[in-house]
Amino acid sequence: MSTLILKKAEVGMEAERKNTKVGKDIGESPPQGAVVVSRRVGPAVVRNRVKRRLREIYRKEIPGLRPGIWLVVTAKPAAAKASFGILRSEWLRLGARLSIFADS
Repeated sequence: MSTLILKKAEVGMEAERKNTKVGKDIGESPPQGAVVVSRRVGPAVVRNRVKRRLREIYRKEIPGLRPGIWLVVTAKPAAAKASFGILRSEWLRLGARLSIFADS
């Protein structure tokens, strides 16, 4: 299911491009996140639906995230057809792989 959201390697490459490190803690500030959905995902209505779903998943998971972490989630075209449950399970799976949760 890694076709829905960026793979770990792609996240690392994006972080290198921006001179940052994946999972770098920045003090004890609350976690911050952004959602990127390109036009390849679909028309505006579909893109906005995907953004709303991913932002809601992030909002519900904030208490379990490490403090100070910055996340950028980029949706892939397959995310347009995925249900909320599938997006959430994929987000949790990739988050565990990246060790962004406080308990990991």
